[in-house]
Amino acid sequence: MKKNYYELLGVPEDATLKEIKAKYQELQLKYDPKKNPERKSDARWKKIQEAYRVLSKKETRDTYDVSLKESREVVDIAPVLEKEEVNEEKKKEVHPEPEVKAYFLPRVLAYLLDVFLISMLASIIFSFFPQANNVVKLNEEYEKASEQFLQNELTSEQYLAQVMDLMYDMAYQNVIYVILEVALAVGYFVVFQFKNGGRTLGKQLMKIKVVSANGEELTMNHYLFRAAILQAILFDIILVIAVLLLPKTIYGSFELGIQVLQIIISITTIFLVLFRKDGRGIHDFIAGTKVVMDGSKEKELCVN
Repeated sequence: MKKNYYELLGVPEDATLKEIKAKYQELQLKYDPKKNPERKSDARWKKIQEAYRVLSKKETRDTYDVSLKESREVVDIAPVLEKEEVNEEKKKEVHPEPEVKAYFLPRVLAYLLDVFLISMLASIIFSFFPQANNVVKLNEEYEKASEQFLQNELTSEQYLAQVMDLMYDMAYQNVIYVILEVALAVGYFVVFQFKNGGRTLGKQLMKIKVVSANGEELTMNHYLFRAAILQAILFDIILVIAVLLLPKTIYGSFELGIQVLQIIISITTIFLVLFRKDGRGIHDFIAGTKVVMDGSKEKELCVN
């Protein structure tokens, strides 16, 4: 702020020229070494002289009054300007987008799309193997047995025995397909999703992503545990081992038991995703993950 000559002389800002001169003469007796030999010339007296030279003439006083007023206005608006600068800086600050629970429909559509991609790719690769033709023939036999049963050409016992045999034969011929599907699922749902920040192609399209439920950094193990349940990788591996080791008479019942378990897990997961606040299914609890809407990673904070 500009030096206040009025305060220096000890007069009000509306003081007359007479009052200013009188006050100056009073200060002169006190601070001027010529008038008061006991005092030596000091900085205060020089400032008093400077103030008097400015205020004792109308032209210089008017100019000074204008500049003094302007300096006060600058001081008065300084806090406002400082606040505005702070607000401008805050507007530029980048903040993480708040996590919002992913809606059920985008999750379902993303899941179906991803599963379709993996199944389609696995089927295309499997079609080059001779076992693919065997699976087609076994499916035809299965459909034929079902028709015969519906037309009462087979008894329940005959139909069940035939179906159990066909289930085992199809599972055995499908071992290569299941291995292909598991390998693709691990590559897609684990490696690719990890590298792509918790997004598969389906999730990216539906604008959702997988994040940590407790704030820790996700690793491939988290995605592996998740896919083991959600993509049934664990069950596929168990069934491959079972078809290679178990006898035909036992395998059919074992496969049915696994399928029932999968259905229970699927229904429970759907219920949890629909009704829990965080939308976490069984696979999310096992992996320590959750699915959220994938808005912009960062946003500007607007300050009114």
